[in-house]
Order: sequence, then structure tokens, then C-alpha cells
Amino acid sequence: MEVLGLILIVVLFMIGIFLLVFFGRPRDTSYTVEYNQKLVESFVSVLPDVSVDCAGVGIRISELVRACSIPSGLVSCAGDHAGTCALLKTALGTTLENSLQKWGYDYNFSIDSAGIVLMNDGGMNCAGKLRKVAAEQPLPITIGGEPALLRLRTCFV
Repeated sequence: MEVLGLILIVVLFMIGIFLLVFFGRPRDTSYTVEYNQKLVESFVSVLPDVSVDCAGVGIRISELVRACSIPSGLVSCAGDHAGTCALLKTALGTTLENSLQKWGYDYNFSIDSAGIVLMNDGGMNCAGKLRKVAAEQPLPITIGGEPALLRLRTCFV
């Protein structure tokens, strides 16, 4: 009887060791960081070419950024400079909402150059989120004499 009890204790001990080794080790998350880095880089590289409907005419986001960055800039369908910048903000807000927010990312998106911020969107809340990725995409325009950059910073669990 004592031998049977000893065998049972040894078997339970071995099962415990196996479970501890198998489930207790940290998981490899490098693939998650690489995936999210590529996703963010792809998102930022494609965003300038996204077409926005403006009174039935397709206008690329990069064209809206160019028009909004110049005080006298406008696109004819938006009416005036303020309308152009409002169209840009709405288009980017809708795009970010229907992608990053739906996918569960906390993010900060900005368009800036030489300390001049054309747009800053998203309150990035990274509390409890250990991994962060970021990407930049230069635009073919200048703001304050420097090339404009689309910047996207995200964080995730």
C-alpha cells in the first residue's frame, strides 16, 4: 500500500513538472512584433495614395495634405482652404476609425514637418501594453522648408 502511494506521488510530481515546464515558459512573441511592424509600415506607405471622394471626384490624401499645407491651397470641390483641411481631417479620421480602431490598436497619427504639425489624431493609451511599433512615410511636399512626414505610432498587447 505504501509503495502504491509513493508511485502515485511520483507520478503526480512528474505531471506537475511537465506542466510547469510546458506552460511556465515565456512565449515567443517576436512574430507578433514583426507582423505589427509590417502592418504599420504598409498602412503608412499606402495611406497617401488612398482616394477620397470629393463631389464625385477622387482625390488622393497626399493631394489634400499638399493643399492643406499651403495657406492659399484648396481643392475645388472643398470650396476653400478651411474646407480642404476639414475634408483631409474627416478622410483620415474615417480611415483610421475603420481600420486601426476596429482592429483594436491604440495609435497616434500625425502629419508634421520642422515642428509644424498639420494634423495630430489619436490619443495613444499604452498603459499595460508592452509592445510598440512606429512607422514614417515622407510625402512629396514641404512644410516650413522640410519634407512632410506621415507618422504612425501604435501599441498593442
